[in-house]
Amino acid sequence: MSDVVLTFLIPTWNRALLLARAITSVLTQPLADGGAVEIIVVDDGSTDATPQVMEAYTADPRVRYLRQPENRGVAAARNAGIRAASGAWIVLLDSDNALLPDTLPKLMTEVAALPGSVGIFWGNCRDSNGALTVKDDICGVVPGVHVVEGRYAGEHFSVVRTTLARKHPFAELGTRNECAACFWFPIALESDLFKSPEPYQYYETEGEDRVTSFESRRHRAPELVRCFEETSRRFGTLLQRRAPAFFWGLQGRIAFYRSIAGDWGGGFTAALYSARGWRAVPGNLAVLALCAAGPWATRLALRQR
Repeated sequence: MSDVVLTFLIPTWNRALLLARAITSVLTQPLADGGAVEIIVVDDGSTDATPQVMEAYTADPRVRYLRQPENRGVAAARNAGIRAASGAWIVLLDSDNALLPDTLPKLMTEVAALPGSVGIFWGNCRDSNGALTVKDDICGVVPGVHVVEGRYAGEHFSVVRTTLARKHPFAELGTRNECAACFWFPIALESDLFKSPEPYQYYETEGEDRVTSFESRRHRAPELVRCFEETSRRFGTLLQRRAPAFFWGLQGRIAFYRSIAGDWGGGFTAALYSARGWRAVPGNLAVLALCAAGPWATRLALRQR
């Protein structure tokens, strides 16, 4: 499949009920039968009916199914898919999300017109309520360093050049959460970003496994700490210089989630450090107060968010 333009990379773990929606949302698009699209599903050691669901798709030459023997986390699953990709561009599509109808022709046209300097394409999404997940209306090529500076908030529809994804793979920290900054920052520092306000993807905001839920975030607190600390370790100096509010906000999150994870001493120490950046992030003073009160206080605060 040397003529493949887009590889839709779908990592999955125990989402058999949603996986078919994600795959079908691509296969039913106009142009999806033209040989320019492939789908790689990476099963990260699912214990549900995912293999049975995939039996309905594996006869299709556009679909490849890679099954990892054990659960290693979404970063490892995505890296396996990146290594196997044939397309010039990789579309990162989670198994609980779906491509919006009639977006593939538009996407194919837009990536074909991108200059060689662009390594990242970010579009918009619609959530479960139909609302856009990105509120800005920026359209066009912007410096990639803007990603590092934290200028673009919201959940983006993400496409990346395959060559750059292979050069800067996801950080495999042995966690279910991916360390997203450790993937996007190095790519953004050596390429431009194309931003589009148009929605391309349905973004699932319901369900017990969403990171936004209280129980999920509390359970994953140790993993979040690990990801935040890895970002700070790799890019702390750069962030202090280019995006101090981002840097100090990151320190506050490290303290907050350390306390939630039960590491009261580490959380309080991190909160003391984060308070040094209160001018950039006044909320870090509240984090210090919460961490001083103990893990029960930070967990109560998280429940209220």
